[in-house]
Parts: sequence; structure tokens; C-alpha cells
Amino acid sequence: MLYVWLSLLLILTALVVARIRIRLEIAPRTRLLAVKLGRSGPEFDMVGGGIVVRLFGRRVWRIAPKPAKVRKHAPARSSAPQEQRSASLAYRIRLLRQALRVVPRCLSAIFRFVIAGIKSAVVEQAECEIRGGFANPALTGQVYGFYQAALATAPGFFRRVNFNPDWTVPTMSGTVRVTVAWPVYRLVWETAVLLTRLPLR
Repeated sequence: MLYVWLSLLLILTALVVARIRIRLEIAPRTRLLAVKLGRSGPEFDMVGGGIVVRLFGRRVWRIAPKPAKVRKHAPARSSAPQEQRSASLAYRIRLLRQALRVVPRCLSAIFRFVIAGIKSAVVEQAECEIRGGFANPALTGQVYGFYQAALATAPGFFRRVNFNPDWTVPTMSGTVRVTVAWPVYRLVWETAVLLTRLPLR
């Protein structure tokens, strides 16, 4: 029995220490969005339209995109009697008034939750590689000079941006990789705080 409790404790500790990662990769032939817990989770292919599920980095399941279905128009429904519509309208107005009373507090609690989530986010990867050129090589040189000046001014930010000039043909392409992670324990704590602040009891 002790081993069972120790195993559960280790699994719970691993889940709490792990991070939820959102990874976005945009390239000329790739549009990928991944939501993972550690190295496990789904990857959404926004070009081919499929979903790949990975477990500890290995692909275990792939969902192929479904063909679009033609929607059939539903038959027109008969109109309800005037009394039922008036009662339904009065009920909706009453619900709307009750909802408007708690909307400011809900918005305030959600705003605090979003701000806390932004503060607890950890940017693990932020890279941008741009290959560009213009018809006039002089203009390409000016842009490259601006990039070098910005790199010297703020190396902490612009060292993540790599600009490769193309002096031969006018072109513009690039690759962006961004990975943002949130510790699970912070998300659990902020969600619990949000639930206590929401006036939906």
C-alpha cells in the first residue's frame, strides 16, 4: 500500500512541476500549433489540416482531416403562439438583468487571472529568421544596415532575429518559432483564486 501512495505522490509531483507549453511555428511550408504538457500533447497542422498526438515526444496517434460536408437546410419550424413568445421574452430579459449585475465582478476577476497568467508565463523559445531582398540592392543594403544598428542597440532582443539579405532577387520569406510555457502549479493556483473571485455561487 505504501508503494501505491508513493507512486501517486510521485505522479502528482511530476504533474505539478511540469509545464504546459504552447508552441507556434510558422514557415513557408509549415503552420504548426502545439499544446503540450511536458513533451506530450496534440499538434495541429494548419496547412494540411491534421492532428498529431505525441506521448513523451513520440507520435502515437494521427487524426486525418475530414472532408467538408454539405449542410442540409432544416425545415422551417412553425411559429410559436404569441403567449409563449412573450413569456420566453420576459424570461430572457430577467436572465439578462441578473447577468448584468455580476458582469463587472466577473470581468474584473478574469482580468486579474489573465494578468497573472501573463506574469507567470515563461518564454522558452522566440526565434525569427528572415530572408529578404529588394529589386534595388542599395535598398537591401539599407535595410540590412538598419538591422545591424538595431542589433547593436538592443542585442538582448534582436539577437533572436536573424536577417539574411538576398542581393540577387527580390524575395521575402521567413520562419518564426515561439514557445511559451506555464508552470502547472501556478495555473492551478490562479484558477482556484479565479473561482473564489467569481460571483457565480
